[in-house]
Amino acid sequence: MLMNERIESISIGPGSIDYDPPRLVFKRFELQRKDFPAQILSGNGTGKTSLVLALTGAIPNAIWARLNLECKINTENKQYILPEACNLCRVIPQRWQHGLLGYIATDEIILACKQNPKWGRYISDKLHLSHMERRHPSSLSEGEKKRLMIGSALAADMPLVISDEWALHLDSYWKDQIRELFNEYEHIKGGLHLSLISSRQPESKAMLVDFISQVDQKSGSQGLGSMREFDGELANTFMRKCARLSKIISSKDCYLDTNVPYQQNEKYRIRLVGSGKEVIEIVGPNGSGKTTLLRNLWRFSHHPLKRILYRKEKVPSILFVPVDPIYQVLGPTVRDEIDRALLEKGGKEEAILIDYITSLAGVAAESDVLTLSFGQRKILALIIATLSPYPVLAFDEPFAGLDKKNYAIAQKIINAAAQCGKLVMVTGQEKTIEGITKDVNLEGPFK
Repeated sequence: MLMNERIESISIGPGSIDYDPPRLVFKRFELQRKDFPAQILSGNGTGKTSLVLALTGAIPNAIWARLNLECKINTENKQYILPEACNLCRVIPQRWQHGLLGYIATDEIILACKQNPKWGRYISDKLHLSHMERRHPSSLSEGEKKRLMIGSALAADMPLVISDEWALHLDSYWKDQIRELFNEYEHIKGGLHLSLISSRQPESKAMLVDFISQVDQKSGSQGLGSMREFDGELANTFMRKCARLSKIISSKDCYLDTNVPYQQNEKYRIRLVGSGKEVIEIVGPNGSGKTTLLRNLWRFSHHPLKRILYRKEKVPSILFVPVDPIYQVLGPTVRDEIDRALLEKGGKEEAILIDYITSLAGVAAESDVLTLSFGQRKILALIIATLSPYPVLAFDEPFAGLDKKNYAIAQKIINAAAQCGKLVMVTGQEKTIEGITKDVNLEGPFK
């Protein structure tokens, strides 16, 4: 580790990042060494990921030109500012595309062990990274990608690690293992860990900084503060529109009975049976095959040669929404995405629904979808899927990374989809939906 560069204090802000819209205005906060481990707790859409990308230099060039942010890291010897301050820290971003540099997992492990081979091998063994060798990150499960990013960042032997939602997609076992690893990094290696979270359950032992940024209202962004609850007359208008678009008259219109594989070895199969107005929750630890099951279900429903796996001749149409629906929300603006879902433009009801949906998601109608946060994009994708004509919806970990308010809204959106006659399937590490109709448990891990 760069022990000759022992960090004494960190200050971030003030500053701003100009999107088109919104404009994120960062307040200043300072942390002394005694304040660590520290967490920045803030809701979805308040700039946590933008801040992390700014600190790594991974923020797009078009936005980097509009970045005005102060960041100072004081050590015993000198003061570092952006972009030089980036050389003192490793970042664990939310998306693996921003955090994994190697072409295959082996490259990541080799790069991670380069600074301190003994420490790197210890991390690799503790996080079970060796079995990922020769595999491209895109072929790993979400939990495996997260473990690989965390292991790579800690093994780099830098004095500061900044993580963006490090616990996202991890089950309880791996969360405990990684907490132990962070403790060893802090107490044995002398490193500092700053965590940015929107979690409903923050770490009790960490210092909390309960703000990160505010959204400039002049830019047109509605922000999190203007969110409406999924209740009342507007919610009923949304439900009526959903029912008309779905064209499902009764639960018998939507029926699924299939035997689908949930591992690469097709001998691991499970039977799924369900009909409209039901919610099936698929629960299991990391690597148990939850995402594989939903992906296979979606692929087989569109592959004419594999429809033999279904017990019914009529195969229902399935819409699969992944953990990060970045390719589900196409835009270019939020209004364009909603217009496509509503199928009509210019009507009074459509105008009301556009205003209501943007309020629920906490975004401006004219916002570019590429500037949406993880939580905003997720809520918008759930709403668009509910309005779609697909009778079967498959949501992969729809509650991951959501703050308390968005979590409640996502619950109600999923229940609304079921009430409209759809068959809804969701995955998660533990049961999360109240009044669940059915649940399927996958043992694991297999990988």
